[in-house]
Amino acid sequence: MSPDGVTQINGYSGSLPTGWAYSGTVSGSVGFTFNDDFLMTSKKVNTSSPITLAYDNDGLIVSAGDQTITRNTTTGFATKATLADITENYAYSALYGELSSTQGKHLTSNLYKAGARRARFLGTGLCFKLHFC
Repeated sequence: MSPDGVTQINGYSGSLPTGWAYSGTVSGSVGFTFNDDFLMTSKKVNTSSPITLAYDNDGLIVSAGDQTITRNTTTGFATKATLADITENYAYSALYGELSSTQGKHLTSNLYKAGARRARFLGTGLCFKLHFC
């Protein structure tokens, strides 16, 4: 029991967590299920409907509940995430593959756009500099 009166009980199937239950000043539960590849396939909080998780053949997540993730078929990098009318697009540098820009939209209206680029400081190495568009 914690000093503020919360008790947590952890559930396991072998070494995989199957859930947590809380009682005391905070009460509730979180549950998980896994597939044969040990990838989480659902999460559930209290009595809500479970959020299902789906993966591609490489084990990369492609959906979480109603959100879908589009991936580049060559690199596996996420190129777009969509939830209802909201989309977020991602671009990556060709040289190192790091995230170079992200843009959020509601339908056709821009919500935000941000980019990152490599910058060299005093010849000591590389770091990222974030700029907002």
